[in-house]
Amino acid sequence: MKSFFNKINEIKKREIGVRVYEDFFERSFIEELDELHSKISAKVQREDSKKVPFAFEENEKFTKLLKLIHDELGEFFINDFSPHYITSKFPLRLHADTGKDPDDIIGQNILIPINIFPKDKIAHTIIFKNRWYGPAAYFTSKKSDGYDHILKDINGKFVDIKDIQVLNKRLNDCKDEELIEFSEGSFLVNKLFREKISKLLNSKRYNIRTNDHITIGKPFDIKIYEKYLTHQPYEDLKDLEIDTIYKWKIGDLLVWDRSLIHCSDNYIRNGLEYKTAIPLFSSNINKPAPRTKDSF
Repeated sequence: MKSFFNKINEIKKREIGVRVYEDFFERSFIEELDELHSKISAKVQREDSKKVPFAFEENEKFTKLLKLIHDELGEFFINDFSPHYITSKFPLRLHADTGKDPDDIIGQNILIPINIFPKDKIAHTIIFKNRWYGPAAYFTSKKSDGYDHILKDINGKFVDIKDIQVLNKRLNDCKDEELIEFSEGSFLVNKLFREKISKLLNSKRYNIRTNDHITIGKPFDIKIYEKYLTHQPYEDLKDLEIDTIYKWKIGDLLVWDRSLIHCSDNYIRNGLEYKTAIPLFSSNINKPAPRTKDSF
């Protein structure tokens, strides 16, 4: 596809690949950041994730965080999303955090692992060699309109709803207190459930859904898939090649180009219940995007 960005050459010449800075932060400092997180109200609260935004200037700990990173990476700007904590309860799938401003000169994803629960479990971030220079996207073998959502069913199982509109139509033929099977999950239909689905109908996802990353159709390494990526349909991974499999470690700093496709591993299989990090999406120019409900 034709590049979405108007200054693609400026973006490419500033790319650095993937860098891991081991033990970059003192453990006590990360614990302080984790404590601050518990005192701030969430702006986005979903069954699969929670986002808690903050401003660097609102607390000396956040100011220190920015200075430490600036001292290592150089000055950068945050245009797309406010700095925030994200707590994930369901593994993130293939995506690229390229934003939606064609005039931006995007830089790097910056990830600071804050918490893993239980602490003795393992989580990974998987970064691929494949790059994407379109708008922020999720990558699937089949394109969709962005009405997919992750819901918990009555058994506490996370269920991938490909199109919430289809589920809503199904509800029209259901009675209250009826138990239905949908997308390999079990749901109790009642007033609260109907209201939840109605709300999600007006909540189209920020990222586009595309299969433009698939050009030849080369099968993905099945051994790597079965070890790390079974939360993602296998067909979605065609033509992708692994760059880095990063094992989360509290105190590390992980940095990679925003054009690189990446995802979580299927940490649920490892007994991990949730993980929390601070992600920053850096840009090389100061051009803040208009704030919306998606960007806090």
